[in-house]
Amino acid sequence: MRVTGARGVGKTVILAEFRRMAERRGWQTISETASNGMAQRLLDKRVK
Repeated sequence: MRVTGARGVGKTVILAEFRRMAERRGWQTISETASNGMAQRLLDKRVK
């Protein structure tokens, strides 16, 4: 899923709610920022 929109419309709020919903259902989640090195950080955080 890709969440897009203008600054200030609530993208971060909706993503935080998605995360809370997933965690309530027992899913493991991560929080990440789209910046240099993101792919490597995601690989480093994966469940082993």
